[in-house]
Amino acid sequence: MATPVEGSSMNSTTKHKTLSCVFKLVGDQMTSIDVAVLKFLYTKIMNDELISNVTDGYSFLVALEKMGRVDETNFKHILHLLRTITRHDLTHLVNLRKRKTVELDPVDVYLNETEHKQKNNSNISNVDKDDNSNLDKTFSTSDNRPSTSHRKRQRKSCSMTKVKSSRTDHQLKNVDEELEMKKKETCDIKLRVRAEYCQHENALDGNIFSNKPELLERQFEKFAQANTILKSRDLGSIVCDIKFSELTYLDAFWRDYINGSLLEALKGVFITDTLKQAVGHEAIKLLVNVDEDDYEAGRVKLLANLTL
Repeated sequence: MATPVEGSSMNSTTKHKTLSCVFKLVGDQMTSIDVAVLKFLYTKIMNDELISNVTDGYSFLVALEKMGRVDETNFKHILHLLRTITRHDLTHLVNLRKRKTVELDPVDVYLNETEHKQKNNSNISNVDKDDNSNLDKTFSTSDNRPSTSHRKRQRKSCSMTKVKSSRTDHQLKNVDEELEMKKKETCDIKLRVRAEYCQHENALDGNIFSNKPELLERQFEKFAQANTILKSRDLGSIVCDIKFSELTYLDAFWRDYINGSLLEALKGVFITDTLKQAVGHEAIKLLVNVDEDDYEAGRVKLLANLTL
């Protein structure tokens, strides 16, 4: 099963630190005692010119680089020395990867902005309702009331206008929704579900036999028999293509897959009473797989919807 990896695509210029930065980061946290011990260990290994320039951790690491003990592809020597002087706390700093900067999750930003827009739209709607209510009160309390027939015609005209207006608004809303759906990116995630027997030994024991004279022939015959038995015990599998258009739904789906909630939910769908009767008393298990590369690629596509 694929393990979840949080990350984002970065180019090579922003992904790595320089070797000098690593030396500075590690060397600044080495004490004078650490440096003294290292100089003592390298008294007969490092030439006099190099060892005389060693005044701190940074200069010692630079000297190691000049000796050819360290380069951008090999940090084994530094890691060994740090363990020798019991500075295991510094080993995690010996790499060229930059720490990821803390950034706001674009999903959270999108949800906050959406909530803010909904509140604004709700406030505007309430204001419009209040204005219409005040207009109705003004007409109803007016001294110059129109005649009964005029009022009827006016009400009929208003009702027809409202019907036309509501129809137009509904049509425009449908058009906007269709355009929005066309603009939105979607992604397809493959969900693979397979049912298997927990044990196969009982089915194989006593059912595989060969009397061929040659050892190689016996092995081939036994392999063919075992292969036939295992194929006959295949309970089948299914592949589901799930389309997502919302990033929040995709993330929720992935979380359920990682924490096992998806597997538990699918057990009730695929391991039915009919299947249990078919396998008898043998134990069966359900295998669920979602490709992490599909999830990562889909997440990149759906992130584009947040900028529409």
